[in-house]
Amino acid sequence: MLLLLSLSLLGSAACSVEVRLIEPDVDYQDEGGYVLEGEPRLEMGYYQEQLYIPMSDGGECVVVANPQGGYWTSPSIRVGGVLPDVQLRCTLTTGEGEVISDARERRHLVLSPDGLIEATNFPMFVERVDIDDDVEALFGTIATLECTVTDEEERAVELAVECELNPGTG
Repeated sequence: MLLLLSLSLLGSAACSVEVRLIEPDVDYQDEGGYVLEGEPRLEMGYYQEQLYIPMSDGGECVVVANPQGGYWTSPSIRVGGVLPDVQLRCTLTTGEGEVISDARERRHLVLSPDGLIEATNFPMFVERVDIDDDVEALFGTIATLECTVTDEEERAVELAVECELNPGTG
């Protein structure tokens, strides 16, 4: 009986809903965007919080121990004079010639605040050739970080920077 009364009350109640679409003006601040101009150029660096720090010879390569195991370095690669769809390849080689990281990836680069395009925090797994050797034993030594960027029209640029391997925090 109560169920019938509830159903009859629901059926008799009239409900009207008006839908209004509102499209507010939005400024994405993307006017201008990336402009392909000049010769291909490349720079590398690391982010500390939101601040980009460019690398130079003698600077630091931060190597972070992952809580789940393994070591990583994640430089940011900024380029100009190439199209945004690129093939990235970066290697990290010790002073003794041991390649401890070799990372390759196809990526669409994004616009950076300075007008270049970039791959932020490009992940490079760091490991020794002999797995019994410890990555931490390399801290404080000099290595070469070398990156090559090639776009879909075969424009390419490369840069090698000598840096000191240092532990970072995860």
